[in-house]
Amino acid sequence: MIWRLRRHRGSFGRAGGARCGARPACPVILVVLLLAVSPLFARTWKGDELLRQFSLASWKLGPFHIRPAIVLNDFGYDSNIYSTNDPVKDYAFTVGPAVTVYAAIKKTIVFTVSESPRYVYYLETKRERTWNNYFRGDIHFLFNRFYISAGVSL
Repeated sequence: MIWRLRRHRGSFGRAGGARCGARPACPVILVVLLLAVSPLFARTWKGDELLRQFSLASWKLGPFHIRPAIVLNDFGYDSNIYSTNDPVKDYAFTVGPAVTVYAAIKKTIVFTVSESPRYVYYLETKRERTWNNYFRGDIHFLFNRFYISAGVSL
């Protein structure tokens, strides 16, 4: 059964069965189908998500949309916080406020600035407790079929 399938597939392509290159109408039909389906894929998921975040912002101040948040992450147990041969075990987490400001130019170009001072808390290792600051600025270009983003993080 497998031999017949392979033989059939091999002769199908070589014997000039229904190959696309043998029929001049085949490329035309393919192009027409792609053009008919392309409006369904006119936007990117990343661009749609950015516009959703932009529209869900809690505060609107002129062209700026501001989205505040509370961040709680990096929660867990570390068996060796210093990565040395003498392991120090501890529980840690990071907590702090965050704000993201969005500014859009005709929903084609979107600027985002995110700021988040966060406190890193270690349960037993008190000397490792500290404040960190996370800052990020991005510019997003939302085109019909692709998405480009450039940014800097400090």
